[in-house]
Amino acid sequence: MTEHRKLTSTDSEDPDNSVFVAKWTDPDRRERWQYYTREKYEFFKSAREMMFKANIDYGKWLLASGLAVHGGAIYAINLLKDPTRPDLLIALLQAAKWNVAGIVFVLTAGFAAWINFQAAANIYHDWADPRMVHRTDYFPSRDSQKRDVVGATRVFAMGMGFLSLWALVASAANVFSALGPK
Repeated sequence: MTEHRKLTSTDSEDPDNSVFVAKWTDPDRRERWQYYTREKYEFFKSAREMMFKANIDYGKWLLASGLAVHGGAIYAINLLKDPTRPDLLIALLQAAKWNVAGIVFVLTAGFAAWINFQAAANIYHDWADPRMVHRTDYFPSRDSQKRDVVGATRVFAMGMGFLSLWALVASAANVFSALGPK
């Protein structure tokens, strides 16, 4: 939530320092402020909607592709088992564990991405305040936020995505090592 400047005694003394735009004596300044803030207001509203849509689209894509890759790898590993080679079975089980870990990483990345888009949508929701057109103290500022949830969840989701990819590579390395010449 954005913080707003407190009204002071100088606000009532000098109309050009007032947080109420309607009190400003220069009509050109008033018009510029209102034009600028209307544009910002519309942008924040559209950005909020884009975050909602991105949340859904990205989440579907990430989960579907990650689960398909790791799930397909587990299925393929199951087809490679050979009861006459217990050493192969142990290596394939290790590879399957890497893919299960990859699925966990994908789901965690998807959850972090969902939190990321929700946090961004909440920021734009707070910023899309029509009062900012008429009052300067309602113009949004990121300075009032104590922590950067959007930045933290973005980095966390990327890290989980890289770990998921690493799990796929580790699984493939186990499979190729097990299938290679002894």
